[in-house]
Amino acid sequence: RIKPSLLKKLIAPYSIFLLSVCILIVGFTSLIELIHSLRSSHETIKIYWISVDSQNVFVWLLYLFILVIGIISCNKTFKKTKEIWNYVIENTKLSLIK
Repeated sequence: RIKPSLLKKLIAPYSIFLLSVCILIVGFTSLIELIHSLRSSHETIKIYWISVDSQNVFVWLLYLFILVIGIISCNKTFKKTKEIWNYVIENTKLSLIK
């Protein structure tokens, strides 16, 4: 209520952080599905509406790469979001003191 423009500064960092969390979730759940497929007798499984060969090493590497990118991007975007959040909170506190 004090400064709505400060809230607008949080929209982009939160959106980017949400995207990085989604990438992390896709990589993690896909690897879980691939691990589960090792116990089943099916060579082809569906991961997020895409049929993949669970015996293919490149599929494993692809989803491992997506997981690593998700972890790295979550780490970086969390730090940036935290910095902007702290900036907004400090400005809000200063405006309440005045």
